[in-house]
Amino acid sequence: MTKIDLIQPRHNYAPIANEEKFGHIYLPTSLLTAGAVLQDAGIDVIIHDENINPKNITSRYVGINLLGAPYIPEAIKLQNQIRQETGNETIFFLGGKVIDGLTDEQFLRLFGDDSLKGNDLGLVSRFMDGNESVQNPLNTSLIPMYKKIPDRVMKEYLSREISFFVSKGCSSVCDFCAADKGMPETYRDQQIIKNDLGYLVQKAKSFGLGAA
Repeated sequence: MTKIDLIQPRHNYAPIANEEKFGHIYLPTSLLTAGAVLQDAGIDVIIHDENINPKNITSRYVGINLLGAPYIPEAIKLQNQIRQETGNETIFFLGGKVIDGLTDEQFLRLFGDDSLKGNDLGLVSRFMDGNESVQNPLNTSLIPMYKKIPDRVMKEYLSREISFFVSKGCSSVCDFCAADKGMPETYRDQQIIKNDLGYLVQKAKSFGLGAA
């Protein structure tokens, strides 16, 4: 089975990793969603969150999640570190809405010719010899990814604010937002929402979190 390492970079405003253990901790839902889709397509997914632990690359393929333009320098630094560690044998997939706003020329100049745009998960899967077609994220449970998170890390996530994937798209066209704008909202399968949220609630209860 082909394997990919998916990385949530350390928050760009977080203290330097060797000065403070944790960065800005938040459940990286967009990264987990990509991981769930790829795993469903037959690819072994390893999740790394540099806000909690340093990366440990185990694969030739690496995906990096950019939450906005300020993460572009962070992604470039990560790429350079990994190239040095792996001898320039890594293929990178860069994902996040900011990537959609880059022309092919801009993308190449920023990230290099060993990098591919990673927002089309079907193309990523086919490139890695996964299934030809991939599950719609709206119909994909994140529980397989939640189960990959060690309890000590999940407790850190659930002790803070979290994001929870409910819908995509927005009818508004706000300039400041990077969402898919000017389109109807589409929602995840309601049973999947119920199951995913129920899993997180039960994990929180098992950690003694929440109201008594």
